[in-house]
Amino acid sequence: MLFWILVAITIIINSILDLRKKRQPEGSYVTKLSAFDFIWIMICVIVLSVYFGKNLYGKVSPELGGGKPKAISLIIDKKTIPFFKKISIEVNNNIAEDIFLLQQTNDEIYIVSKKSIDGKNKNAIQLNKNLIQGIIYHK
Repeated sequence: MLFWILVAITIIINSILDLRKKRQPEGSYVTKLSAFDFIWIMICVIVLSVYFGKNLYGKVSPELGGGKPKAISLIIDKKTIPFFKKISIEVNNNIAEDIFLLQQTNDEIYIVSKKSIDGKNKNAIQLNKNLIQGIIYHK
């Protein structure tokens, strides 16, 4: 999809430059952008950037520079299972599944549950690493 966005930007810029060149007198090879052309190109770039950020960024893997969350499972201590149930994370056999990792620091992890991604409630959860025993990363 990113490829097609770049193709669209290229076509738009090329079309504007081509129209501008056709307005030049014959034999003139200088193609200058007018303020209108520049503003039109900037509007197109901004609209396509917003579209990418809103609709595509979360679907592109981090290896390619995107923001798709990494699927993980959390290994949880039995003492903290009631806490996880309070925040609507299902725990089976001390393992919380259907969780996506947004970010990780030395002391905390930021996660979102699959229910949050699929439903209307898209809240991220900040957890202290003391509440978990381990993280299983999925492909």
